Amino acid sequence: HPRLVCACPRGTCKTTINLEDILRNLVSRRNWQCALFLATREFCTDRLGRVASQIENNARLIDDFGRLKPKKGSGTWNRGSVLETITGCKLAAKPIKGASLGTRPSGLIVLDDVEKSKDQVVNPADERQGFHSFFFNGLLPMARSPGAVTPMRVIGTLYSRQMFIYWLYSTEDPRVKDCFHRTLMNVYDLDWAAMGPEWIESEKKRLGASAFSAQCLNKPSTEDEVLFKMHPPLPAYHLYDRDEAAIP
Repeated sequence: HPRLVCACPRGTCKTTINLEDILRNLVSRRNWQCALFLATREFCTDRLGRVASQIENNARLIDDFGRLKPKKGSGTWNRGSVLETITGCKLAAKPIKGASLGTRPSGLIVLDDVEKSKDQVVNPADERQGFHSFFFNGLLPMARSPGAVTPMRVIGTLYSRQMFIYWLYSTEDPRVKDCFHRTLMNVYDLDWAAMGPEWIESEKKRLGASAFSAQCLNKPSTEDEVLFKMHPPLPAYHLYDRDEAAIP
């Protein structure tokens, strides 16, 4: 789908598959461009570094497509921001906070877990307005532009109902609903041996019901559902003897 909103469970290779697709286009096409938006500058450096390492060191890619890294002074090869190949392809990675799209990429726009940083997961409502403004003012016009549509992907995990990706997935706003294909997966959909029944039960116990529902099922709880409810017999005091309560 040229315009996609995809919610996947945590740890299901979302980023790896996305980077593989970007790498495939970078090595096999000419003058293809991609803008990759991520949660933090550290994620940008990591993702570009993974792609750069494959182009520089993967012998099979070099055998099939040749040396694509530009010579010093003839192109940009910065593992923290931009990779340009000698075939005119370009991958630019940008942290979502304070981001600007710049020149329209010819090939693909990706928002990959842009709400994944600690602050954004803990306080998603504080960040949502910024994402909303950037999406509708900068990105959506390109996705809906007649005759010059830029493919776009928004991928992530629905940690909270206050996250922007949750709104994108569930909204009835026709600007999104009529333009994007929206899909949701959970661990039961994957049918992976590594995530079989034993692993699922183990994750439920390790994470707790609420976190498991959000991270593995993409069904974040509402605030009412996660409010602490004290059992009636629990609010009781136990008075220690003076010796027991004494602090050494």
